[in-house]
Amino acid sequence: MGFYYIDGRELPSVTTILKVIDKPALMNWAARQGAKAVLLDSTKYDTPEKAAAAIYQISDSAMSRGSEAHKVAEAYVTAYVQGKADEFVSDNPYFPAIRAFFQTMRPEVIYWELRLVNMEHGYAGTADLIARVGPKTFVIDYKTSKAVYDEYRLQVEAYRRCTMAILSDGTRVALKSPITDGGAVVLLKDDGTFAWQEVTSDHTVFLAAMIIFQWKQALNGTRA
Repeated sequence: MGFYYIDGRELPSVTTILKVIDKPALMNWAARQGAKAVLLDSTKYDTPEKAAAAIYQISDSAMSRGSEAHKVAEAYVTAYVQGKADEFVSDNPYFPAIRAFFQTMRPEVIYWELRLVNMEHGYAGTADLIARVGPKTFVIDYKTSKAVYDEYRLQVEAYRRCTMAILSDGTRVALKSPITDGGAVVLLKDDGTFAWQEVTSDHTVFLAAMIIFQWKQALNGTRA
């Protein structure tokens, strides 16, 4: 989601803001995918434009898989909270990893799919999970990527620095920043395993990215 509309304000999402950060790993990935497409079928991808189009098709497919995994995780945590996790089934390739995370780490769920807002700095986002794991509370984000990238750390820290939550029924809850003891990323893998990684970052770095985002928006004559 690119923007949230709250109290008459149009607030950019955390992930939209972070798109301004250079991602060299993504460029390398795109180059490999384009080359792979040509090597696999040089007649189909016989122009630079067609090879480039293949990259976007693969990227869209990866985004779709990640989005579906998040939907399954949201449905599973609902069943988990209701004590019905054993009854939940899914043929999504990431479901075994989702189930393994909950069965292994046994998070004590506080909120899931929670809308978070920082009105002072003007941004918002949705946290996948807020839970207690062991003695600490965490803002937790699910990822289906190959690794924990730097922008994930900034994303989770931006969520931790929010000052208001909006519940599913519209109730608003004031929060004390930071809202948890720490942040974490759960890498979901399609082989049924997961990786848990606690992450930290500097909120001022995220705010610097937000300044660049606002500058680019102003240059383009779009949202301020």
